[in-house]
Amino acid sequence: MGYHMWMRKCNFVMREENHKKALGAIKSLAGQETITFDRGPSHFSWVDTETFLKAQHIEDALHEWRWKAEFGDNGDIVSIDFIGEKLGDCTIMFNAIAPYVEDESFIEMCGEDGYVWRWVFAEGIVKELAGRTVFNDS
Repeated sequence: MGYHMWMRKCNFVMREENHKKALGAIKSLAGQETITFDRGPSHFSWVDTETFLKAQHIEDALHEWRWKAEFGDNGDIVSIDFIGEKLGDCTIMFNAIAPYVEDESFIEMCGEDGYVWRWVFAEGIVKELAGRTVFNDS
């Protein structure tokens, strides 16, 4: 099966002027698929390549990767929310769009075993940082 995960926190911004470039970056992932099934075309884990290739807007492509974009009044993506249940190939997609995400954006996740991590965006790249939860007795 898969590794269940959920989002804990998010501070994610993508300016409206970068949406088409980010959409192109996601579409450029076609042909680099990680899983192949005998019954059909290759695709990323949990993602239908044919569907994200047909996406006309960034929100449609993100949705196919199990992320829902929230837009501000100015058209910028001001947050995204994980709408899936299991770990897939999110890092692959985040690597593709990282040059179009504002610095200091992050997405904090938690796995079913208590593992905590963040995807942190800075200078056009994304890093996955391991974390931990600490409770102070004070």
